[in-house]
Amino acid sequence: MIPPRLFSGSRSAVLLLVAAAVLLDGCVRYQPRPLSAENAATALAARSLRDAGLKRFMTQNLGHEPASWPLPQWDLGALTLAAWYFHPDMAVARAQVAAAQADKKAAGERPNPDFSFTPEYTGNPGGLSPWTLGFALDWPLETPGKRAGRLAAAAAGEKSADYQLASTAWSVRSRLRAALVSLWAAQQTEKWTDRRLADESASFALLEKQLTAGEIAAVELARAHTTLEQARLAAEDARRQRRLARVAVAQALGLPGSALAETPLDFGCLAGEPSPAGLPPADELQKMALQTRPDILAALAEYEAAEANLRLEIARQYPDFHLGPGYTWDQGAKRWSLGVGFTLPVFNRNRGAIAQAEANRTAVRAKFDALQTSVLGALENARAGLQSAEESLRTADELERQQQARFAAAQACFSAGEIGRLEFLQSSGQYDEAVLDHLNSLAQAQAAFAALQDAVQRPLDGTGPAQPAASAN
Repeated sequence: MIPPRLFSGSRSAVLLLVAAAVLLDGCVRYQPRPLSAENAATALAARSLRDAGLKRFMTQNLGHEPASWPLPQWDLGALTLAAWYFHPDMAVARAQVAAAQADKKAAGERPNPDFSFTPEYTGNPGGLSPWTLGFALDWPLETPGKRAGRLAAAAAGEKSADYQLASTAWSVRSRLRAALVSLWAAQQTEKWTDRRLADESASFALLEKQLTAGEIAAVELARAHTTLEQARLAAEDARRQRRLARVAVAQALGLPGSALAETPLDFGCLAGEPSPAGLPPADELQKMALQTRPDILAALAEYEAAEANLRLEIARQYPDFHLGPGYTWDQGAKRWSLGVGFTLPVFNRNRGAIAQAEANRTAVRAKFDALQTSVLGALENARAGLQSAEESLRTADELERQQQARFAAAQACFSAGEIGRLEFLQSSGQYDEAVLDHLNSLAQAQAAFAALQDAVQRPLDGTGPAQPAASAN
């Protein structure tokens, strides 16, 4: 143990020790957050659209509380907010934003000085103190450009993460919209395939009676039986597609399938023909796709980060300086010292790191060019696909109107006794087929319109927000 009297001539050293103790007392403490697969599975199964946190999130994004909770009807806009709250892709993107913000905070920190205390015991006789006390600081001084370079790269990384969050939000919304369209189409298809099955069943029963009466040949009944079985298979497949589509909607929301069991859905403008009449002109769409898409902006921010990293590596060619003030209490004698040090750039001048940063900048630029090329191709394909889908839809719509007119005429003739029930059922079945073809064309048109919206990553029909206005945290 060092006797207290040894510190009588070195109050400044004691103050330094006290200051160091105070600084250490302000350190962040570790907070454990254990992860349990069982607890996570339980929480996932308990998710629902009645969640109080979802209500708060919707209030933040809408700017007002919902008029009632839970909502009496869930349309695309409300379900989009629910997906942004629950979907795990959004949680990952938000975590990446938080990590980028932490990187920015770390990049702005200045290096701490080192403090050393070196007591020595000499054992000299003659009444002199046998102790020698040494204190020294190593104070690093960064050369200009390094901290600014770190901050610039971190700021660009944060910007890129923000844009990636917006791009993820659009992807989540797009998948949800596609799932809702599929569910609506599956429900309508199930309804009309059940009607067609009923018509075919009634027709087959009539033909059986005619065969018994000897009015038709057995081969005609066999053909009717094949048609009936095909209708039955189509109805069963429609029910299967409807169940799968409902599960797909739950997955797009980040919810278990049971959470949508009693949820009233409002398909709105998704239940019918898309309305692209007010679309921006082609050059405006191209500008949106190539200049304002969130992933394009994220790639630009990534290039900014690569530029900043290159500038940082160039700045690192020049060594940092170290100031080393020291104090020694040597058997009653007080000695002060001041040292200056820096790394000698003898074996390298950071050329390898500079070359790596330059190559990375070139690679990021190539990725950006490739992304723009891909986006342009997607936009042109989407425009061509929408045009083809509109033409197919017009044809299907005309065929449905024709069959509807024929069915109405057959219905009037049947009511007047001018045709038999079998002929009426055949007309009804032809109308059912036309409606199913029209439904299929509607779903294809909605998918083509969704592809165009995906190409610019923004809604073009006013159905809900493109990205969240507030965080779920």
